[in-house]
Amino acid sequence: MKKETRTAVFDEELRVEAYRFEGIVQAFPNHFHEHYVIGLVESGQRRLSCRDREAMLDLAEEVTGRKALPGFSENVIQDEEAGCCMCLLHEMVMTGTGGFGKEEALWFLISLLIQRWGQPFERCIPECWREIGQACAYMEQHYKERICLEQICRCAGLSKSTLLRAFTKSKGVTPYRYLEMVRIHEAKKLLAGGMPPVEAAIETGFSDQSHFTNYFNQFIGLAPGIYRDIFTADRADS
Repeated sequence: MKKETRTAVFDEELRVEAYRFEGIVQAFPNHFHEHYVIGLVESGQRRLSCRDREAMLDLAEEVTGRKALPGFSENVIQDEEAGCCMCLLHEMVMTGTGGFGKEEALWFLISLLIQRWGQPFERCIPECWREIGQACAYMEQHYKERICLEQICRCAGLSKSTLLRAFTKSKGVTPYRYLEMVRIHEAKKLLAGGMPPVEAAIETGFSDQSHFTNYFNQFIGLAPGIYRDIFTADRADS
């Protein structure tokens, strides 16, 4: 059995996180990201189902002339040129090399993806989009608290059945999974700032550190402490 390898790097110049997973058989649960994620499968296979920012906003404006988030017509593509661009960029980020060439490689990759596969984000407006937005906003404001489905439904003005159906169809995850991912994303920010995992767990509403560690590893593919180290190591070296 091939040994698992999990490597992560944060590039401050490009404002991107880069990962390399080898020999991983872990099944990632349905989840979402607050940012764009571009992945490349070099060997083996993965089953992907997805629907779907600050760095992407800037890049999209440079490519299109409009400061607007792009949508994409396909979630999984086979594009040899895009794959080559991705490999080149990933290698430079992982090894901390490239300088100007690294920034250029990122621009070429995003430009190619938007021009070949992009579409206006507004075309992806879902059913009950306003109510779903209210439900998301409520969870994002109260993620530290113990909240229930009834509270979210009252805020959105929808019945439980309508909310669950429309929300899951739009986001690809249930409201409960969305709440857990909001907590994970907030925890990532705290860990990146140097906060110990046990404190990050408490600050983001998890019942205990074990619960937090299990969720974090399931969704991110790294333990909270390892994720924190990719940022603290950079600060120690500077």
